[in-house]
Amino acid sequence: MRPSREEQKRLVLRRAETERILERIRGEELRGREFSVEEVDAVLQLGDNVPPDPRNGEGMIEMQRLFTELYRRKYLRD
Repeated sequence: MRPSREEQKRLVLRRAETERILERIRGEELRGREFSVEEVDAVLQLGDNVPPDPRNGEGMIEMQRLFTELYRRKYLRD
């Protein structure tokens, strides 16, 4: 059974509040940590080993495509 419209609204509001709380906790935990060159290096190495998502295109070309699409949607509506 699907939740009613009012229940859906309450769930969305509850989720948004939970996200705010978790983000605050995350920020507090990060601020409380000492900077670790080794941890930063490990995270950067992980990123180097992840293959790019072919659906997202290549950097600047993809950005140009997205900006063109945004322009068309905003200014060239029928």
